[in-house]
Amino acid sequence: MDNKNIIQAINKAIIEMPAISKDSKNQQGWNFRSIDSIIDYCRKIIANNGLVIIPETLVANSKVDLIEKQDWKTKEIRVSRLTTSNVLVKYQIYHVSGEMIIAILPGESQDYADKSLSQAETFAFKSMLSKVFLLGFEEDADAKHTDTSTPKAEPKKETVDNSVLPRIEKKFKTLPEAEKLTFLVNAQKKLETENQDAVDYQKHLIGLSLKKIN
Repeated sequence: MDNKNIIQAINKAIIEMPAISKDSKNQQGWNFRSIDSIIDYCRKIIANNGLVIIPETLVANSKVDLIEKQDWKTKEIRVSRLTTSNVLVKYQIYHVSGEMIIAILPGESQDYADKSLSQAETFAFKSMLSKVFLLGFEEDADAKHTDTSTPKAEPKKETVDNSVLPRIEKKFKTLPEAEKLTFLVNAQKKLETENQDAVDYQKHLIGLSLKKIN
């Protein structure tokens, strides 16, 4: 089994994934992307492409520290219990054809209540979805705002080194079939970035690799 079907399905899902905006706000007023929102965006696309994700927590550790904390509303100083949790989660991504690949991601969180472990697992899940399906994120509203009294310099656009492609093609041709998937996954990791040029380049790389497999 060469995993061609699952690679094609992931490639199609990547192309269909939309940009995800920050739709939630925490107690301190910071905007963030909730796990519910991310799942709502991804669930149908993942399912429509014949993919199923099964998580397995490999490692889960927590520790409790007593620290002085200032209440952000009353400004009163109190001694609080801060729980820090770390997890390592294995995600088995199955295709309806029976093919499967594995992604292993860490997660970490701190919480003054009892939610740090579940938050760490949520972080790992978000990280897996972002890395496997190359999730794009919309700009924050305040990033689009321009202060007319202080002109800002035009940001320098990042580019992708196109010399990478010939080296990848040459290496890919020399590999045995059993090693091609691992090589492709590692090549994706090296190119990971939120820069849209790099995301488009990764999609091109996957398409190229599928042609080589065929």
